[in-house]
Amino acid sequence: MLMRASMVSELGADYLLAGRVKGLRERRLKYGYAARNALLPVVTLMALEVGFAITGSIFIETVFAYPGMGRLVFDSVAFRDYPVLQACFLVLTLVVVTLNLAVDLLYARLDPRVAA
Repeated sequence: MLMRASMVSELGADYLLAGRVKGLRERRLKYGYAARNALLPVVTLMALEVGFAITGSIFIETVFAYPGMGRLVFDSVAFRDYPVLQACFLVLTLVVVTLNLAVDLLYARLDPRVAA
């Protein structure tokens, strides 16, 4: 839904009208220009969803007794195993920070105005 809403918003932009006047094909306008700008909110949401997925994994792995990082975090809290808990938070933090860096680099690739 977010991509659709972003695409609908972008298709009404003035630069696409200018591209139509120049004679560019509609397919080129949609996929070459509008889709790149419409992807920015989608990329942002995907990066934010990783944090929610990590939180969700704690609940899913605990309820269904799956082995994994979420279960390890839960057991570490229950047994007050602070070094393991710190290591888990370090790994999860590195994953989130690395993903945010990747999103920032992808932003610069998708929208050159952000790179400047």
